[in-house]
Amino acid sequence: MLVNFAEARSGLHDALRPLAAGHRAQMPQAAIDEALERLQLLLIASLHSRQDIPRLTFLIRLLPRVGRTDALVDLATSEMFYEQGNMTMMWDTLVEAAEDPTYSPRDRFWALDALAYWESRDGGIPDGERVAQMAELVANNPFEARERLNLTFKQMIIAGSSGDRKLVEVYYREGRKVATDAESGRILRYNRAVALYRTGALEQTRNALEPLIEDMHKAIGLRENDLLFKNGRALIELLGESDPDDVKRLADALNLWSTVMVRLGLPPMMRRIQASKLYASVGAGRSATVAAQELADEMLKIMATPEGAREVFEQHVFPLIEQYKLTDLALEARAERGRAISRSLMNRRHFLSAFAGTSLAGLIAAGASTSAAAALLDIRPRVGTDLDLAIVRAAMNIHPGLYRYQGPRTASRALAGFEVAYRAAAEREDMAAAYLALSRYLTTLRCGHSYANFFNQNDEDVLALFSQKTRLPFWFRWVGDRMIVTRDTEGHGLVPGSEVEQLNGQRAADLLASLMPLTRADGSNDGKRRALLSVQGQEDYETFDIFQGLIAPPGADGLHRLSLRTPDGRRHTRELPAIDLERRRATMTRAPETGDGPRWTWEERPDGVCLLTMPGWAMWNSTWDWRSWLEERLDSLAGARGLVIDIRENEGGDDCGDPIIARLIDRPLAGWPFETRLRFTTMPAVLREHSSTWDKSFYELGEGARPLGNGEWAPREDVIQNAIAPSPKRIACPVAALIGPTNSSATFGFINAARASGKVRLFGETTGGNRRSINGGAFLFVKLPYSGIEFDLPLKGYVGRGAQPDRGIDPDVRLPFDPVWIGAAKNPVIEAAAAWCAGRS
Repeated sequence: MLVNFAEARSGLHDALRPLAAGHRAQMPQAAIDEALERLQLLLIASLHSRQDIPRLTFLIRLLPRVGRTDALVDLATSEMFYEQGNMTMMWDTLVEAAEDPTYSPRDRFWALDALAYWESRDGGIPDGERVAQMAELVANNPFEARERLNLTFKQMIIAGSSGDRKLVEVYYREGRKVATDAESGRILRYNRAVALYRTGALEQTRNALEPLIEDMHKAIGLRENDLLFKNGRALIELLGESDPDDVKRLADALNLWSTVMVRLGLPPMMRRIQASKLYASVGAGRSATVAAQELADEMLKIMATPEGAREVFEQHVFPLIEQYKLTDLALEARAERGRAISRSLMNRRHFLSAFAGTSLAGLIAAGASTSAAAALLDIRPRVGTDLDLAIVRAAMNIHPGLYRYQGPRTASRALAGFEVAYRAAAEREDMAAAYLALSRYLTTLRCGHSYANFFNQNDEDVLALFSQKTRLPFWFRWVGDRMIVTRDTEGHGLVPGSEVEQLNGQRAADLLASLMPLTRADGSNDGKRRALLSVQGQEDYETFDIFQGLIAPPGADGLHRLSLRTPDGRRHTRELPAIDLERRRATMTRAPETGDGPRWTWEERPDGVCLLTMPGWAMWNSTWDWRSWLEERLDSLAGARGLVIDIRENEGGDDCGDPIIARLIDRPLAGWPFETRLRFTTMPAVLREHSSTWDKSFYELGEGARPLGNGEWAPREDVIQNAIAPSPKRIACPVAALIGPTNSSATFGFINAARASGKVRLFGETTGGNRRSINGGAFLFVKLPYSGIEFDLPLKGYVGRGAQPDRGIDPDVRLPFDPVWIGAAKNPVIEAAAAWCAGRS
């Protein structure tokens, strides 16, 4: 007679138990042993498909009776038992096995190992005496590699918990001699990472985990990006026949990496939720729940998004607790949820238009036949300021120059200040304030390639900031902190060379000081910042025009009020009407970057010196065959007395100077005096989703990179700057290059190579860029979906070899700009270079 219980369970009616016991008493022992052996196999098989505490408890009592201590140990160290097991009963059973001399040395070792494993869970420390007994058993018995490795794991954890990093590495080296296969090697590396984490060596732990995580993904036949935004059945199907142990270990590594990042003051991005998903996919409900709780806590305390934290609890944590009957976690989770609710702020207004977004998908989709593991979904921030800020954090986490000119604490403060300013701008629906907040923050990186690029914006509300009628109706350049008029473009009678002492009631020097923190440059190279803030008719968008229009526009009447001092010392005031973007562009002298017309000029001077003027190298929007044009003119140099290359107004673009260098060298020249660094191996999914680039391989730059420590990696050889190959054609005449603070990208590279060649003399001023470090080479154009603002994110960092000064490249012949040159018939820098080429100086 059977009795039905809840959840489709059944049992023998109590009235029949005496009869069954009497029948068993008459059975031969061999039959009983065979029945118990089959019963333990059935129980183990059933527990794999359905976790059941009464069955698990019975199995614990049964295994020693049938001589299956090995199975008992496997069960004790399995995730299933950690999730649902009767710890007290199992502990007592294992202690008995460890102390029973009738058990084999191997059984006693594994019983001790299981006990030490339990002690080390959740930050605990294995009992030293117990581990010493394990070591004695290993020393006195012909155990295999598995036993020796497990002993090493426990020894590393003890060493790490005592803060002895050197001893951790000693044990790790010993373990490497034993871990001869890939799987045991990965387990050893993970245990080393855990031990390093316990010593407090956070950066070293992170460096150990990054390549390990990549290898763990390879072990299951997938890349990290393959798993992102996969959920429910789609995730389980993608994992396919992957070994659940491998999946669980990957989740452990991702979870530890996330914890390390939080300790470093950095966001864990998607890896925390990825760990939770993977835990749940193999039935590790407790670990999945704890990981989700950690994510909610990080949203609340680190990312300052109480709305997201509350949603994680309600849609993720509590369903997991209910699914896995984790009642011991419920009280703590409810308390955390209460804190999230109390801090939750509703978005009352929106930045641009409607609140366009999807809510966080539930981790658990209710259904009789759908388990929590099959229903896990990805957490995506709402399309709002939270998502914009998550994208910025992800970008900063891989920015190659984040810590080149500042420390982690300074970087964290700057990011926190930006987030406050950006949220405030969003609350006020103030696009200008949001753009300024992002621009001001990006300049704290002191990276000349990280900025809210005027030329890459495509959102109408953002572009509207750039077209306002706020511009000054003349050209000028900064000489130190003096604003010097260079051209009266609108015919207002301004005398070139005049100094603007005040603009709209503000000292020109003070205006410059307020604009410098918004202006990009590498390191402390303020010469580059002043060059960008000059207006010389060279750019479709002038940096000064953008920021002056946002922070110091003319009055309501549209007039700029100037106090000027003419070159002869007379002072006077003027009221001049502001001009708009269209009018500014109408006065440009630089050839447009589109079309098929020549962008450069070539002049054969009467003194026999040729002058090549190259105001720009950005050729990606042009169909002009610049290479053929250049090669033809270089071919014509036979008999010339010299070549002067004027790139003073050229920031960079393509490597258009390489054909010139190739004709000056006899062997391949690596004129780039920098080492290439990356700060990622796997591109964060949120950046893939919210960025674009001209070369999709940039997303994979980190694959195969070699860890260097401190969160940096050396990329593969194929993504390192290539050397310039010599050309069979030669330039026989002297070559001079005119340089200045505008040179900071491809022209900075050209000037490095020119100096390294020993064949080019440099005239002019110190360049932009920075000899200590710059960033560039590969870019993402990152779009913030809520505000619509784009910013450029360089992916490669270039670090100078050895100690280098925080400045650009100095010329061989220094000729700083002098206002008296304005309007001169001849340019003194060109004349000096030509005279040197012709042998007249």
